[in-house]
Amino acid sequence: MPWLVQSVRLSMFVTPEALRVEAPSWEALTGAAPENRAAKRSIVSAEEGPFGGGRLRLQVQQAPPPRIDLLFGPRSLGAGTEGPPTIGTFDDVADSIRDPSDRLVRSGIETIRIALGVVHIQPAGDWADAARLIQTAAGPARLNLTDARDFLYRVNRPRTSRTVPELRINRISTWSGVIWQEVLIDVASGQSSGAGVSGVSAGLETDFSTDEGRREPIPIVQRLQLLEELQELTVEVARTGDVP
Repeated sequence: MPWLVQSVRLSMFVTPEALRVEAPSWEALTGAAPENRAAKRSIVSAEEGPFGGGRLRLQVQQAPPPRIDLLFGPRSLGAGTEGPPTIGTFDDVADSIRDPSDRLVRSGIETIRIALGVVHIQPAGDWADAARLIQTAAGPARLNLTDARDFLYRVNRPRTSRTVPELRINRISTWSGVIWQEVLIDVASGQSSGAGVSGVSAGLETDFSTDEGRREPIPIVQRLQLLEELQELTVEVARTGDVP
């Protein structure tokens, strides 16, 4: 069974010299008005709304380090659902948000670093099943998770970019067993309890980014090439595991 995606995050880190991050609006990225807008003391602002099969959030952080995040996740989780919410396979999700992602990357914002973070899951019957899934998915790492509980394996295997000479790409991958539980909320009191449906999943979190030490803005053409490269590396790890 392929990994299913819970969330995707595209991050653009703005040159520190920028006095203010002037990000494109949610409407400019999607062609529609956002459902919600929020701002916190002019430090962090956000716009979000339904998009495709999920919800899309555009978040701008003015405080150091200045950055822009485009986040895509499920719309909601209905009561009694047999597993945690997902938004499809990575290929499907990448196609779904291709237009707003490309528009953000093509914007004139001086960007020194980009990152792509994805949370993947596979439903499991129990801890033993989750361990089996991760042992198979981790590939060359050959993890021994017999009788394991609360396991987590994280590794960064940097590579040199094939599209931007001498630029290092960090590839942080984390495999883990995940306990999830449906939370029930009393609307009248606001109190919550974990008395709903619960279960175990195998989890893979990939967080791939260009070198944090770079100080020169990345040209737009190279940004697009790097985004495609980060997507390809994400697919590689999801399909073949912890490869050098």
